[in-house]
Amino acid sequence: MTLESSAIRTTNEARKAISAGIEAEIRALHQIKPQQQLIYVLYPLLAVMGVVVELDAYGRGLGWNLASVQYGVGVVVVALAMNAMFLLIHEAVHGVLSGRSWINHSVAVVLGIAGGVSFYAYRVMHLRHHEYLGDENDPDDYHNYTQNPTLVWLLHYNRLLWATLLYLIFVPKLAWRYGNRGDRINIITEYFLLGLFYTVLFLFVPIKVFAIVWLVPFLLANFMINLRGLTQHGITDATDPFIASRTVEANSVTRFLLLNENFHFEHHLFPGVPSSNLLRLHQLINQRLPRRVSCPSYSSFLFQFIRASLRQDESPIGFKELHSPQKT
Repeated sequence: MTLESSAIRTTNEARKAISAGIEAEIRALHQIKPQQQLIYVLYPLLAVMGVVVELDAYGRGLGWNLASVQYGVGVVVVALAMNAMFLLIHEAVHGVLSGRSWINHSVAVVLGIAGGVSFYAYRVMHLRHHEYLGDENDPDDYHNYTQNPTLVWLLHYNRLLWATLLYLIFVPKLAWRYGNRGDRINIITEYFLLGLFYTVLFLFVPIKVFAIVWLVPFLLANFMINLRGLTQHGITDATDPFIASRTVEANSVTRFLLLNENFHFEHHLFPGVPSSNLLRLHQLINQRLPRRVSCPSYSSFLFQFIRASLRQDESPIGFKELHSPQKT
């Protein structure tokens, strides 16, 4: 078989072809090292720090003054932390947040409550996306809903603008439909905890204050999450496992803020690799790929996306033919 062979139609086949000869190195990257995971604590601490900055600015009065600038900085900090905390939930979905499953689930449930989302509902839908990537059951492939090019592009823009908000509304229903009995019990339990937490919270925190320090940053985080989600599979070719997911070759600061999730092709190929090892995985397999879709930055992708939408051009954005067929 060659990497260019038309026989490679699934992620499993692509994974096997890419891993040939470097199986030991790939296995090593699946190891969860607690000392590397300790950095995850920084993201919730970043959220707390941002809230303190916001509250201090709010207490000094928000007008056309330095307090408003301070508040804006706090909003950005909280939004960046929120985005990272959603990615920590994503780590837990794949069981790589910790080597202990109860820690994965407990931390993810707590972070989900902070973000108003059920970890177990998200897990049902996200694992379904991984399992069915590229076929008619993939919930994230808009061609499974309509073949009208204009409607497909409208769905892409809908994802960019509102996807996270809509996800919070519809994911419980979809997860209930596709989950098993255990999933449903966990989902009910989580939403009970969500309701209890926010009931108690609003007994002590005015809704106006909550909106200023948490909901406003969430709107910004919503766009960050949506843009990141759109780059991962938007305007790719879901039928080809090598170009069904996109990597963004971001700078080190962006990689840190996104827990290396910019290496999304690598994640889809090896979802059991912790985010802390995705850069190394990228370096290990990049030259072995026959083709890929990648962009140098998120702003670059967004510019190309808007330009392609004007022509309704669905050619994979960032497509690169890397080398001629090679035997594996």
